[in-house]
Amino acid sequence: MSDPEMKKRVHAIIQTKVQKTADRAFAGALKAVPELAKSIKKVESAIQESTDPDLLATYRRDLVIHVRAVTEARVAALEALTALKEATADDADFEADAEEIEALQKKLTTTRDLLGDQIVKGKHFEDRAAEAIEKGGKDEAAAHREWDSIIAQYESAIAVVAEWLKNMRASVKDGEAAVKARDVAALAKARAGMTRFAPNEEVAQGKRLLNKTNDFKKKHDLGKFTSEFTDEIEKDSATVIGDYDKKSKASQDEGSKLMDAMDKLKIEPPDAVKATAKLGLKANFISRVGDALALDEAKIPKALEEVAKAGGINAKGKDLLDKLRKEKLYP
Repeated sequence: MSDPEMKKRVHAIIQTKVQKTADRAFAGALKAVPELAKSIKKVESAIQESTDPDLLATYRRDLVIHVRAVTEARVAALEALTALKEATADDADFEADAEEIEALQKKLTTTRDLLGDQIVKGKHFEDRAAEAIEKGGKDEAAAHREWDSIIAQYESAIAVVAEWLKNMRASVKDGEAAVKARDVAALAKARAGMTRFAPNEEVAQGKRLLNKTNDFKKKHDLGKFTSEFTDEIEKDSATVIGDYDKKSKASQDEGSKLMDAMDKLKIEPPDAVKATAKLGLKANFISRVGDALALDEAKIPKALEEVAKAGGINAKGKDLLDKLRKEKLYP
């Protein structure tokens, strides 16, 4: 086999087994490295400017994604180098196309090392960002925002719960009126429109906000804060916290009672015994009268008429139902 033919064969092997992976590494490096550089610059500036921890965490997340992309490109370079070594393991094959092999290996090695350096740099700023986030989350400005958010949530929760209770009281009142009027549809509407909530054990113990403030105090070193801020914390702890927990417990207790009251509301079925007697039917028709009165209202007149006919009474169903209504034996 002549040298040109062997070179052509080795070139074909490289194209088949190596080049596709190598191209993925080169393309990945071309795209990922500049993007990583931008992300690093953004994180570095944010650290220097003491950017808000939450925003810095977003920048760090972007950085992690770009480090991952660089890593994937480097993995492709390593795979291509391994494939190149395996594809040209034979000395004769290497000699036949040494120039191409050496050039490709040099480019892959340079790319591998460049990407490796970028990963090291990216990881360095990942760690710096994590440290800054941890530190920033504990400085006084961030802690003050966190404390004010706790208090603001208390005020908002009180207002929301007050509106809930107003709705619940109105729903129970509507439900009671529906029971009194024996209005099944109105009772169902009152049930469906009632606000409900799941009881909270901390609220039931009167410790919901107290526990949140205790967690805050454990999280932060209050001794590092200014006296103005620590005075605010102590003042709120002595007034707002207890007031919230007291109101929350009372609201939950009332809400639970209102839910129980609604659940107990029901419209008793018509008294079939009294209805049968009032219609002038014998006792052996009680069951059939009861079944008729349990039907949808539109079907009751016909059913009562059939029962009455079976009992020897010739009357229109509408008149029979009106008679029961007049005696308050049907809603």
